[in-house]
Amino acid sequence: MELQFEKKACRCLRRNVWEVKDQEQTQEVKLPDGMPDIANVLAAWGQCVMRGKEWRSDGMSVSGGVMAWVLYAPADGSEPRSVEVWLPMQMKWGFPDSLREGTIRAAWLLKGVDARTLSARKLMVRANASVLAEALEPCEEEFSTADHVPEDVQLLRNTYPARLPMEAGEKLFAIDEEFALPASESMPEKLISFSFAPQLTEQKVLGGKAVFRGTGNFHMLYQGADGQLHGWDQEVTFSQFSDLDQDYDKDAQVSVMMALSSLEPELQEGRVRLKCGLIAQYLINDVVMLDLIEDAYSPNRQVSVETLDLHLPMVLDVGQETLRLESMIPENASRVVDVNMCPEQPTMRRAGDLTELECNGQFQVLFCDENGALQGRSARWSQVWELPASMDADVLCAVQSVSHAQASNHAGQISLNGTLQAEAMTVSRQGMTMVTGLELGEMRGVDPSRPSLILRRAGEGTLWEIAKDTGSTVGAIRKANGLNDEPLDDRLLLIPVS
Repeated sequence: MELQFEKKACRCLRRNVWEVKDQEQTQEVKLPDGMPDIANVLAAWGQCVMRGKEWRSDGMSVSGGVMAWVLYAPADGSEPRSVEVWLPMQMKWGFPDSLREGTIRAAWLLKGVDARTLSARKLMVRANASVLAEALEPCEEEFSTADHVPEDVQLLRNTYPARLPMEAGEKLFAIDEEFALPASESMPEKLISFSFAPQLTEQKVLGGKAVFRGTGNFHMLYQGADGQLHGWDQEVTFSQFSDLDQDYDKDAQVSVMMALSSLEPELQEGRVRLKCGLIAQYLINDVVMLDLIEDAYSPNRQVSVETLDLHLPMVLDVGQETLRLESMIPENASRVVDVNMCPEQPTMRRAGDLTELECNGQFQVLFCDENGALQGRSARWSQVWELPASMDADVLCAVQSVSHAQASNHAGQISLNGTLQAEAMTVSRQGMTMVTGLELGEMRGVDPSRPSLILRRAGEGTLWEIAKDTGSTVGAIRKANGLNDEPLDDRLLLIPVS
């Protein structure tokens, strides 16, 4: 007799893509009329901006680019000039044909900007950016259950708390604020470059809402009324929420990727007006209790068991890592004008039950040398750390936020430091065995030569394994030995045999 199991659906999101793509873009820039000829390039900066995301039947794309600024020394010896350029970029990822449209999350990082002269009137600007993209598709994974089976059939049931990706979306919001520089600062007359770095300080799920709060560091380099270049930082706070498709309990977690969609500062009579567009791309992970039947047998008849591995995108752990980064430039500087940090997404290597993660990047520094002349330099940095992860799990790691770098000048060198936050998520790739069907044989008669009670030492297997091997039941063994849980090893057990 064949015993069919009922199919139930577990709704969640399946990750089709988690991959970093790098893109390098170059562009020739001709100086506008009225700007002096180029003597040499001093420095270059950039800011990544995301413009759009598109899900197609065979893949997806993320578009945007880099706003770049090049500072050069004019051939006529006048004050340094800045040239702004937009370098568009688009990255594409392929995946098998999808039945249902999903959600894309993307994190941009600027790896670096540089420029060189092609002629006295023309520059070649190069920007290198990386995008970490994640594709999440709704899916329904089936698991089997059986509520009505013959009394003699024993089922091994286990209940597992599985943390699964359940919902993804995004919240677009804008910052529009005005600031006055401190009286001690030289009043800005012309912007040279600017950037905005968001950092989350809180992210949580409250019922049917995803709540996230954070700060953003707005940094600008400007030419002041004194004719010198100055750096200035302003912290901006934000607090947002997004309505979710359903209510979640206290065990739910939210992970947010931030992206910049626009950045437009304006100078207004000694004040700075900041207009900034942000995209908070969220993913909700929640705990689902899975009741699985993993094995079956009968003491009174032959049972053939059909099994299948259930593969779910289970989240095993989510952790935050703070990386403190340092480097140095062996230069004598009379003044450090500006410093910027460009990280790369971490790379991963397996080493047994450990995952080694390495994050690299560079500092970009603009400073005045001992003679007061502007100079630009860069310095690499690297940081390695380890996370425990079995061979049945993968680690997905992404840079979440980057602080503005700091610099100090002493003893003939420029010391550089900064911090970044990385989020590491460990996900399972091991299937869970479940019974999907049973073939039941005919009932057997009682064997008069078989003893009704036998002894077995604990530790030779679990109660389920002992009961299955001896033709008893877990309930009968517990009752005969006064057990509530698994017994201690080496204890002698009375095994009732039917």
